[in-house]
Amino acid sequence: MKPLTVPGIKSHILRCVVMAMGGFMFQSWAGSVVAGNHVHPVAGTNLTTIEEADIRYVREEEQLARDVYIKLYDLWGLRIFDNISAAEQNHMDAMAVLMGNYGLDDPANAQTGVFQDLHIQELYNEFIERGAQSPESALRVGGAIEETDIIDLILRATHTDKADILFTYDNLLKGSRNHLRSFVSVMEGFGIEYVPQYLSLEEYDQIINGARGKSVLE
Repeated sequence: MKPLTVPGIKSHILRCVVMAMGGFMFQSWAGSVVAGNHVHPVAGTNLTTIEEADIRYVREEEQLARDVYIKLYDLWGLRIFDNISAAEQNHMDAMAVLMGNYGLDDPANAQTGVFQDLHIQELYNEFIERGAQSPESALRVGGAIEETDIIDLILRATHTDKADILFTYDNLLKGSRNHLRSFVSVMEGFGIEYVPQYLSLEEYDQIINGARGKSVLE
């Protein structure tokens, strides 16, 4: 996977999500309603084919992260995998809310490590194989997953102008950036030097040196 740079992504997401940062303001914009800290689609709002596909993909991608981390925790007992697998479940739940709001069928499988999307299935198999080699390899897999999530979320944010979808993607992006920092911190504690696998060095440094909780907006 080549490093991804998306021109104008900050202004695009900011323009679409800024209403959600307004406390108890109540506004409508881009086919969505913002009330308090929650964003909901206006009744009758339709998704494009790309938006539908993206929501389904991100839902399974978050399942991939959760399932890989569950497996790697079972293999190596490193607490970070247990902690972040729980956070990935929260990410899955956020995507489930979006799917419910738009009446989309859920692609997520109740069986761990099973996916409808063939690409995600292949990634899962690859990450498990790599992560089973050693604790260090497992931690590097964690970094790879979070980098992949960051790239995919930024890309999919360019496919929509709906504030509820962008609000969700932005929250997931914050989490993925924090998870990447956590994996790198644990590796540093073990004396392991981490080099970004998919992000450019500039993008990676911006994340690692940024404050926790910040998204691409900040």
